[in-house]
Amino acid sequence: MSWTKTDRSIDRGTFNSMDSDIFISEKPVTLYGEMPYTEQARNCYVEGDRINFPKSFFDVDVTTENIGSIGTLVLKQWMGYRYGIFEEVGFPMDEIYPSVYYNGTDRVISSCSNVPLIGENGFVSI
Repeated sequence: MSWTKTDRSIDRGTFNSMDSDIFISEKPVTLYGEMPYTEQARNCYVEGDRINFPKSFFDVDVTTENIGSIGTLVLKQWMGYRYGIFEEVGFPMDEIYPSVYYNGTDRVISSCSNVPLIGENGFVSI
């Protein structure tokens, strides 16, 4: 068995990483740090634009130790990308989607929960 010859004169186009559904960057974006994120410029329930992963995210030991299971985090990003599901909490230092806001002098966690997200020892996760 041998390889078949191909016609190299056929234009196969060029690859542009900006058109990819999943993008792996060398350096993490400052706002998200070492965390992956999904670009979504449309409404809820509409597919996102792409998923972005910093290369360092795939360092299994560091990621698992610091932020949890890689599989769970990839699935979360895929759900946002494929089904247009937005984050339920805000982001630190984000002016549009802050992780906390102030109600008078009380600091409140941004969330989709109908119960306060404060435990005995401070903030708790959903």
